[in-house]
Amino acid sequence: MSVFFQLPNGDVYLLEPYERQQNLSSSNLSFRDYYQGVIATNDTFLGNVIVSASSGLKQVQFAVPLYNENSFKKNNSNTETSISGILSTGLNLQSFAKILGSVNLTHTNNERIVLLDGNGSIVAASSKNLTNLDYENEIFTDTKSYKLALNGKNGTILEEINGAHKSITYSPVNAFSNTWVLLLIKDYQMMI
Repeated sequence: MSVFFQLPNGDVYLLEPYERQQNLSSSNLSFRDYYQGVIATNDTFLGNVIVSASSGLKQVQFAVPLYNENSFKKNNSNTETSISGILSTGLNLQSFAKILGSVNLTHTNNERIVLLDGNGSIVAASSKNLTNLDYENEIFTDTKSYKLALNGKNGTILEEINGAHKSITYSPVNAFSNTWVLLLIKDYQMMI
């Protein structure tokens, strides 16, 4: 786990543990979605899956805007708020996988739960063969269920993934100012 403070322009001011700051491939992270999300919303933002610029590991960033105390003083009846920095931490994706792995699923229908970020990257999955987050055989972003959930819908539909019929129950996950998707996928046996 790491925690860092960014200046309003995206420059990394301090990263702990410090060894990670020495390994940064770029000292300005204003291109990251969590930075842009905080700046756009002036609110807490949970980013999508990224590869850390300091560790090279996949993670999601939880970022919180910080304000100068004087930003909240009224000036000519307008309240102006300006961000004085962003405090951020990388969340451990294995924690998400552990939670999903603890769900009691039936193995007769090859059930699994997959949590996807707003870009369709796997955050975590209940199935051990998906928890390494490098599983690319199933393309979830092209599924109707993913697209519906990303647009705030929930339900169950039948879809074909990699030539196999699946029953997919889908739901959006409101992750602060971002939307993620939760899918329950099970094999669908057609009656003949």
